[in-house]
Amino acid sequence: MPNIPRRISDQQETTLHIAAAASQEDFVENLLNGLNNEDLIAVNNRRNNVLVYAAASGNVKIAKVILMKNEILANPNSGITPLYMAALSGHSEMAKFLYSKTMVREWAETTQEELFLTCVKNDIYGKHK
Repeated sequence: MPNIPRRISDQQETTLHIAAAASQEDFVENLLNGLNNEDLIAVNNRRNNVLVYAAASGNVKIAKVILMKNEILANPNSGITPLYMAALSGHSEMAKFLYSKTMVREWAETTQEELFLTCVKNDIYGKHK
C-alpha cells in the first residue's frame, strides 16, 4: 500500500499500529486488505507489533482479524507480548482470547510468573463471564 507511510510517528509506529490502538475496526480491516506481510509484522522502536496495540485497546475483533492474517504475531520474538499487554491493561476478554493463541508454556518460568502476578493485580486471574 504505497500511499500510506510505513512509519508515521517518532516511536516508529505505522498507520496500522495507530488504527489498532484507536479501535478503528473498519479502518484496520481496510488496511489489512492492502498491506503485505512485511508491513503487517512491522514493529515500533520498542519492538512491539500491531497485535500489542490491539491488545492495549482491548478490541478482540481487531485482534482476531490481525491473527487471521498472521498467527505468528501472538508470539513475537521481541518486545512485549500481546498477552502481557492485555493483562497489563486489564482487558480480561482480550487476555482470555490471546492466552489461547500464545505459547505461554514455552516462556521462561519468571516470565510466566510475571504474567500471573499481572493478571492477579489487574483482577483478571480467575475472571469468568
